[in-house]
Amino acid sequence: MMSKLVLVEDKANKFGGTVLFSKGNGWIRPTGVFVPDAGFTDSHEVATVLLWFHGHRVKDAPYLFYQEATHLLQAVNESKKDIILVAPELGLRDKTHDEYNASALGGGKRTEQYLDQVLGAVSDWYERTFIAGERAQMGGEPTKFQLANLYIAGHSGGGTGIISSVAALGGYKDRLRECWGFDCLYGNGQTWYEWAKARTGIPLYFYYGKGTKPSDNADVLGFWKRVYGTPKSPIPLAGRLRSVFLAPALPGTELDMVAFQSTDDILAKAKAVDRYEEVRRKVDPLLDKSDAYWSALVKEGLKEHYPVVSELLCPRIKQSLP
Repeated sequence: MMSKLVLVEDKANKFGGTVLFSKGNGWIRPTGVFVPDAGFTDSHEVATVLLWFHGHRVKDAPYLFYQEATHLLQAVNESKKDIILVAPELGLRDKTHDEYNASALGGGKRTEQYLDQVLGAVSDWYERTFIAGERAQMGGEPTKFQLANLYIAGHSGGGTGIISSVAALGGYKDRLRECWGFDCLYGNGQTWYEWAKARTGIPLYFYYGKGTKPSDNADVLGFWKRVYGTPKSPIPLAGRLRSVFLAPALPGTELDMVAFQSTDDILAKAKAVDRYEEVRRKVDPLLDKSDAYWSALVKEGLKEHYPVVSELLCPRIKQSLP
């Protein structure tokens, strides 16, 4: 741990919980940390971390936390789960800037080293804030948070960050519990499939919205067809990746038991039981016709790019964490 690295509380935070921003030199990446009201365990020794990779058009951590339409802080706080949000700054990409690098924590053991920096600074902040001058009377060692559970998630271009960081976890590889992708399946679907296949049982949840249509250089259906197949070319249940879950971001996607039903299960029902199933029954038969599929899906209420996060992150946290 590197105690010279400092996290400072932002007293201007109005969203509940505690917001910390990195200060000083030496950080692998400038960082924002959010500790929700339920974010510390009783033991103050172990931590569950959500490592978040943002997309383009994020100039810094304060913008990500307070202004971006993903509404991360509200989602994490409303989950009422014992989890700490950690968000490295990845640089800005817009009409006048091109510093964005979703793979900033990739290579070697860089993600492990970064998480050590963050946990060390959180430990120091906790000691300064809650223990202060009482350590001499209390005795014992200073607070030292250990990573117990890690969830890695990304939105938009941050999907690349999921891939690169998982490869750079070092000694934290066995702490990874799940990965979550929110409208982030850009690039080749085969590449995503090969990466997912190599995760050997780690649950991977992906939600796609209007931001990853084929015209956006995304290949959602290329990934889908390799995971599930299509009505015309199905993949037998025994041959599917059981740990990969893909769903269009529609009303009803909030519940896993609804969102991740197979095409076979939905089409086999005598009739749809909710709006989500109604839409899936209309669009799934079009999976072999990309243009028709996307046109129908958008028409039926596919979520916009940012609501994929603001409306689905909280339910994802609630269902994944104990």
